[in-house]
Formats: sequence, C-alpha cells, structure tokens
Amino acid sequence: MLSTLQLACVAAFALYLLYYLVHVVRKPLLICSSANMRTFLHIHCGPMVEQRFWPPIWCIGANLQCLASLVFQNFLPLLPLRRQLLTLSDGGVVALDWLNEQCQPPVVLFLTGLTSDSQVYYLRSLVPLVAKMNCPCVVLNNRGQGGLPLNNHRLVSALSTDDLAEVLAAVRERFPGSAVLAVGYSMGGMLLSHYLLQTGDAAQIDAGLSISAPFHLLTSYDNLMSCSTSFLVNVYLAHWLLDLVRKNIAVFGASVRGSLFRGASF
Repeated sequence: MLSTLQLACVAAFALYLLYYLVHVVRKPLLICSSANMRTFLHIHCGPMVEQRFWPPIWCIGANLQCLASLVFQNFLPLLPLRRQLLTLSDGGVVALDWLNEQCQPPVVLFLTGLTSDSQVYYLRSLVPLVAKMNCPCVVLNNRGQGGLPLNNHRLVSALSTDDLAEVLAAVRERFPGSAVLAVGYSMGGMLLSHYLLQTGDAAQIDAGLSISAPFHLLTSYDNLMSCSTSFLVNVYLAHWLLDLVRKNIAVFGASVRGSLFRGASF
C-alpha cells in the first residue's frame, strides 16, 4: 500500500501532467497579415508552425527556458571568428566578426542583444548551423561590446539605425550585388525591425528575422520589474550597463562621474 505522502506525490504529478498536456503543449501562435507570407511559412517551415511544441516537462516557463539554455549553451565552444574593425562616420568603432567569409553569398548578418557580443551563448549554437550551409556569416559587435573601446559618448540604441546602415554599406561593399539576410536577437531584433520600417523598399537587407524582440516596451518593462525570474535579467542588465560606464568614465565626462553611481549597489 502507498503511504499518504506517496499518494499525494502521485496525485500532484498527475495534476501537473494534465496541466502540461492541456495548457503547455500547443501549436505556435502564427500572427501574419500577409497571405503570401503565411503560405511561404507553411511551405518552408511547416513543422515549426503546424506541429505542437513540447517543451521539457521540467522547464515549461519561458524565462526558465532562457536561463536553462544560457547554462547549457555556455558549454559550447567559442566561435572561430576573424575580426574586422569598422570606424564609423562619427569616430565610433564597431567590429564585424566573420566566419566562412571565403564562401559564396548570401551573407547572413547577426545582430545581438543589448549586453551581448559575437561569442554570446545563443550565437554559439545558431551561427554554426548557418555556417554549415556554406554562406558567409558576420556578427556585429556594437560600440563598447566585445572588448571594443568607446571613442565617444554614443552607445547603441534601437531607435537609431545609423550604425546599422553604415555596417550594411560595408558588407555590401565587400559582397557587391549579393543578397544580405539579417537575424536580430532581443534588442538586435528591435533594431532590425526599426531599420526595415524606416527604410522600406530602400532597405539594404533582403530578408530579416527578429527573435525574442521586445516590440511592446511597456509590457517588457512591467515584466522585468516583476517578482519573477525576469528580475534576474533586470539586475544583470543594470549591472552590465553600470560596468560599461565605469570602464569608460573618462569618455562620458565629469557630470556622469559625480551622479550616475549614487545609490547603485550592483
């Protein structure tokens, strides 16, 4: 006979399994206003949009899945990239880290998140998959990222597409007449979407994909400030940004030196 504790555990697991099967396992929500795009996605990405998604039963929350992937993918080897420094029109410096640059286009450009660089955990898994298709891959390291110094007070912003436009011009100059595809993560996805919205048909990108982009910033803010695993992300972002300013305090000036860090306890 099972003890009361064992029966309670079995009942709890049965209820959890029922919740998992009914509320967690489901088809992805496909939001697409264009009939042509919807047809394209069903033809070329059929399993991703038609089959049900089965997350690990021990890790069903989106925030927990992000944290788990961070842990696991950090064990992947570093990418064998070649760095190209690019000086921008205002004197700032970004870096283009290349892989498979000797291969034939299309070129795939990766745009990282606010605190990421070319060796961030999610690119260590995605870039090798794209590289297996024998196409040039390039990762943009924004100002102050990936070990780059800040030459002036300007940082990357999702509302300013000037840096991205200059980067695309440099990529186009190296591969004239070739198709350029772009993949943006998090803030990189915001930047990519904003660029495509601004430029329309004049965009120097032939196709773009935004992943985990916070399109509605007020909702993202509420999520980051909530008492959940998102709070850990908020603390990390604040710590990284403060550390970036500390390392470049001479560039930002005395006004920042005296006021920015009052009360900071990260």
